[in-house]
Parts: sequence; C-alpha cells; structure tokens
Amino acid sequence: MALSATIQPGPPSTSIQRSLGMSGKDFYVFRSSNERPNTQFIMQPLEHGLGGKEFPALIPYLNSGRKTVIHCRTIADVFRVFVYLWKAQPEGADRLKRVQMYHSLRSFDDNSEILRLLEEDPRCQVVIATIAFANGLNVKSLLDSLSLGFPETVDQMWQEKGRVGRNPDTAARGVVFFQPSVLADAEKQIAGLDAPPAAPQINPKTGKPRCKKKIKPMEHAKALLLIEKRCYIAAINRIYQNPPMETSTLDCIATKRRLPCSLCAARREISLTFPPSPLPSGITLPPFTPSVAMQEPLSAAQKKLKLTKKERGIAAASLATFGETIFFLPRLHFHHHTRPSSVSELHNPRYCDKLMDFCA
Repeated sequence: MALSATIQPGPPSTSIQRSLGMSGKDFYVFRSSNERPNTQFIMQPLEHGLGGKEFPALIPYLNSGRKTVIHCRTIADVFRVFVYLWKAQPEGADRLKRVQMYHSLRSFDDNSEILRLLEEDPRCQVVIATIAFANGLNVKSLLDSLSLGFPETVDQMWQEKGRVGRNPDTAARGVVFFQPSVLADAEKQIAGLDAPPAAPQINPKTGKPRCKKKIKPMEHAKALLLIEKRCYIAAINRIYQNPPMETSTLDCIATKRRLPCSLCAARREISLTFPPSPLPSGITLPPFTPSVAMQEPLSAAQKKLKLTKKERGIAAASLATFGETIFFLPRLHFHHHTRPSSVSELHNPRYCDKLMDFCA
C-alpha cells in the first residue's frame, strides 16, 4: 500500500498507519524521496496584496509562453485573477480559450473539458484554480505552477508544485508568491520557540491577567521553509526526511542539482532559461499587457459605472430568479429530469455572489 508523497513523517504518517491497523513488528515503512529534480523551486515575495485586483508578479512568467496553473486560496481570488488576465489580453476569440477557471462551482464536465484543452489545445495556456486542482491530477503539458500566497501547509504547497513537470524530460518551475507579513510571522514564531514565556500582563483595574487574543500558530514546517536562507530544496528534504539524508540535505550547488532553487541560483548568480510550450505553425500567443488604466485610480466617469448597493441588490435578485428558472426548467423534460443543466449553478447563492463581484 502506498501513502501520498506529501505526507510528512511523524504524527501525520503515524496517524494514518494506525487508522489502517498497520502497526507492530509485522509492518514496515519504506520512504522514498519526493524531491522533484526537473522542477526549479522559487520563493518570491509579493510587492502587492492578495486582496486587490492587480497581480503584476504573474506577468513575466505567463509571458514566457508556458502552460501554467495558478493556484489561488479561494474562488473569489480565482475570479479576480481571471478578470485581471482577461483585461491584459488583446481583444480576440482566443481570450475565451487562453485563460480558464477550475473550481468546485463548475460542473464536472466543465472541469474535465479544461483538462482536455490543456493537453490538446495549444491556445489554452493558463488555468486558474483552487485546491480542487492540487491533488491527483496528471496534466503532462503543464510546465509552471504559480501559487498566489503560501498554502496553510507544506504538504499542500508541495502537492501544488507536483502538478507540473509530470514529464521528466521537461524543465518545470514551481513558484510560491508569499506575503512579507507571512515571513515576519514565521520569523516571530521560530524566534518565540527559544524565548522564555512572557509574563502575563495585569489589568490595573481588575488586578487580573489580561485576556490575550489567541493567534492560530503557523505550521512549523511552513515557518521553517519560509525563513530558510541557504537552500529551499535542502529544507524540504529535511522536512520530508528524503533519503539519502547525507546528500539530500546539502544545497543545490553541492549536489549539482539540474535546476537549483532560487536561493542557490541567486547566491551563485545562475540564470536559467525555460523554453515556451510548443505551438503549431500559424498560432501565436500575444503577451499579456496590463493597461496603465488598470494601475491608476478610477476616474469619476468610471466610478459612476459601478453599481450602487441598491443596484447590486436588484441585480442579485434578478440573477437568483434567473437561476431558479434555469434550475427547474430542465426537470420538465423527461430525459433530463434528474440532471439540471450546468448553467443552473446560478441557482447557487455563492455563485451569484461571485458574479456580483464583477460589478463591484
């Protein structure tokens, strides 16, 4: 029996083994390495927030012309990235195919079609996805994985990086864009492990200790990877105890890794070139070019086009009514009475909320 390649040794692995009744002298664990030698691992601090509508850090990677998956934390993030990239493309029919969204609000058939397009259609370059795309999918045409924000755990992050480079003959990139504030939190957490516990603060009015707001601690492995200063791959190998530990925990230069991580490449001033995905003759993908208007405050005329709170309420009610109609109409036909059309997702209130975000 095989466990996932992204389950850390220790309590996570032990709990699974115990739940399966695999313990004692008659049970043996063989651990292989989950290092990905054909993927360059890159950690890059963000210069913009994740809650905005602009994501300029993505553009240099996307303009390299490589098939790419962009991992987002929420469906709302997926929509905002999609709108940003939609506006950054020149007008043309290929805009409908070049950038796709993959998430749980789309039907199974829609998501399956996106996987097919990634493999077979050279015009389909980018898929923006939630965690629904992170586990178990095998799309060999994907070359770059871009994570907007560091996931909650290293396991999830390493799963996301595993979506690319499925063909061992290719050179892939796994990029994690992290917020500087998250790095600061990691540094504080690691530093706090060695510091003595702070004395409780006393409320002078009551004479009792102040109630301190509890902050959810960051996963220890995530904090260790964020504060790593020498080699990210060595740090990941330590986290997963990838054999042989004598060499796997050395930096990329010492082990002569094919694609050194961003720390080792920067330290040795190594510049790597990654070829674009192949395109048939006659097909070109124009560069993504965010307009200047996207980076400037809205003008008075543009602000007038934004829906007011009252208008949003009216539009939301109309969408809900439309969704109800589409949801129940297919049921009137005998052959489709058990399977409403995929468009009936408008019946889902969450989907209506996301549509309204476009008008915000």
